[in-house]
Amino acid sequence: MATKKQTKANQNNVSNVETVENRIAMDKKLPVLDKLMLLIQKNLEIENAKSCQTITPCLIGGTGVGKTSMVKQIGEKLGLDVEVILLHSMLSEEVLGLPRVFEKDGNITTNWTLPGWFDAQKPKLYFFDELDKVKDEELGAILTLLADKTIRGVRLPEGSVIVLAMQPIDIEAWESTETGRALIARLNFIATNGEAIDYLSNKYKIDLSWFPKPSKIKIPRLEIPAPRQVEYCINLFNLLSTSQQQYFKDLVSGIISEQYVEPLVESIMKQWKLNPENFIRVLKEEPNLVFNLSIPELIPLGGQLLEILHPRDYLRLEYKIWSEGSEDDWTQYHQNRIDYWYKKWKELGDGAEVEIFGDATYEDLVKAVEEHTEFLKKEKERLGKEKSKKQSGED
Repeated sequence: MATKKQTKANQNNVSNVETVENRIAMDKKLPVLDKLMLLIQKNLEIENAKSCQTITPCLIGGTGVGKTSMVKQIGEKLGLDVEVILLHSMLSEEVLGLPRVFEKDGNITTNWTLPGWFDAQKPKLYFFDELDKVKDEELGAILTLLADKTIRGVRLPEGSVIVLAMQPIDIEAWESTETGRALIARLNFIATNGEAIDYLSNKYKIDLSWFPKPSKIKIPRLEIPAPRQVEYCINLFNLLSTSQQQYFKDLVSGIISEQYVEPLVESIMKQWKLNPENFIRVLKEEPNLVFNLSIPELIPLGGQLLEILHPRDYLRLEYKIWSEGSEDDWTQYHQNRIDYWYKKWKELGDGAEVEIFGDATYEDLVKAVEEHTEFLKKEKERLGKEKSKKQSGED
């Protein structure tokens, strides 16, 4: 094809790439209850995949802002009983369990009875409140519990959930001590300020906008993110659906400071775009976004697109590549499609059935071909008129 056409395609590709990058802005915020629920669900998925250690949500807010009520709502939605552990008002033995000392043949061993809140039979939502007032002797066990969900060497049942809560704290005191930094590295802080008022306003359908706005809560963070925090954020992003990825910055705002979030997002997106399967995942959720992809982004997807797109959209897409791309683009797109289906049929074996065009029926296919044939006819007439007009002008 003409060099002029190739230049036009490259210009289109630049604007389309910008559109795709802007598609996942990741700047939107979730209501605290929805944010907490989503983090818990993704933590359970990460634990099932055993891809990395999770980082535990920790609600931070003053008395009466709705921390406990939110956790109970989450427990109800997940179908889990909620076990509340008040770290400040309970004895250490109630939190950690009781030691039992045995002597045999002159050797002394210590075994621990599990604390009363621990349920070895079924998963629960364990809500540890008043973390800011935790006793020093309990910190080691709590750090272990956050790291691998074990207490005294016994693991919580699969599907168990841990949420913590605390009052606003002296951030500098936490950030300056080794124990404080160890806790910060394992917690995702979620500020809960005016949620109680919002809850009452929604529950009773009453305007409470006159209620004084609470002051902003400061979130403790490490000066430089720990590797485990970065690894968790990467795994979290990979598990989010396209519609959920727009909340990514909000989801990790209680882990990594703002100055490091932007570079992290940039790195994740750069890697994300290298994997064609990520585009397929997006298009399965929102097929129309295929027309926002650039020609270079579409070329590797030729075979997969045949599986998920409606025949009408697939034919439109082929015309886009033919009309906007170069001859090499068109050839490579179809070669990738042939290679994909050859590999797939080889894996499935003779006689295997595959589905194409998503949920479309045979009637949809016939109608799409008829509509596209009519479109091509009109397009041919339009191009013919443009050519005649151009020739008349040159004469």
